[in-house]
Amino acid sequence: MKIEDVFMKSKKRLLSGAALLSICLSATSVFAASSTWSNNGSYEKTIWWKPYSGTFNVTKDSSYPKITARIDFKYSANQKSEMMRYISYYPTYDFRDESKNGFDGSFISTNLPDPKYDYEDDNGDGKDDELEAVSRDQWSISANTNYYVTSSFGVVNTTNDPKVSSYASISVAPIYPGGDYNTVAGTAELLGVFKYSQLSTPSSVSNREALVLNTEILADREYDKIKTKGDLENYKNNVNKRVERFKSNDDYQFVITLKNPMSIDSFYDLVSDYNLEVSELYARGIDSEKNIVTIGTKTIQPEVLESIQKEASYSFKGIIEIEGTAKGKDLKKIMKNDKVFAVEVQTEDQPAFGLYWKKETLNK
Repeated sequence: MKIEDVFMKSKKRLLSGAALLSICLSATSVFAASSTWSNNGSYEKTIWWKPYSGTFNVTKDSSYPKITARIDFKYSANQKSEMMRYISYYPTYDFRDESKNGFDGSFISTNLPDPKYDYEDDNGDGKDDELEAVSRDQWSISANTNYYVTSSFGVVNTTNDPKVSSYASISVAPIYPGGDYNTVAGTAELLGVFKYSQLSTPSSVSNREALVLNTEILADREYDKIKTKGDLENYKNNVNKRVERFKSNDDYQFVITLKNPMSIDSFYDLVSDYNLEVSELYARGIDSEKNIVTIGTKTIQPEVLESIQKEASYSFKGIIEIEGTAKGKDLKKIMKNDKVFAVEVQTEDQPAFGLYWKKETLNK
């Protein structure tokens, strides 16, 4: 089976020639810039979502247009305590192309627990100028533990010397099924910013003013109520039953959770066999410290998947969740596939969350 045949059926966002080149060629030399931040004691309560210390690093390659932006950080014991007081606010990190037309997001990964990723095209030009990671399980975040978020961008336009920045903030759950996690207004805290032309020179980042958080606690979501293996099994059975009631020839938005990490070749086969139109993937990796890494991408192209598989910062284990669109009849069939754990379908009153993190942690 040809890879091209698989992706003729998928919703594709073609990379520009520059972005494709950034993935296919080999690096000859790398330039980097780094900044650090450190909060004083008062910040730990007033902006507990901004880790008390960390570094923001950006690297670019001299021979082809690609940058990698990464933050490494730790939470203090006081921040962890504050985090548990605001359990409906989720720690959030994003990387932004401040120029909106210089970079095109490719993929993002983190060792934060149970991440959900978002990809923003703020100016409608077909390029993702913002990549965002939201941790949906702050209960599992530990104090004084090394965490990181890494992102990869293709460089598509350097005419106006574009800037790449990173922010820490908090988000609330979607207010309707299928919606995005929404950043709480006024909570974005700058972690670092670099111009493309300055990536070989360090720069400093100062703390921004503290903002007081509204303490309103939002209602628990169905996903948050999955606390035990029994809860997970009941939820899985309920969402699978919903699929059986769907009309065979209607299109539905789905999230498929796999039983185990799946190889890229097996993913190609699954897409082809069940006529899936794939819009987003989540994958599993393990880094050198044995941390669980979750990788996400909306660029469903062989070159990008190969780049994710060969990334040096983790050992790639396979694809764990697939999002997209399919006919009801194909979802009914795939639900019976022995590689599939659950099929969630997005409706007006029912969100689809993706269950691999819950399955993985509850089965330990």
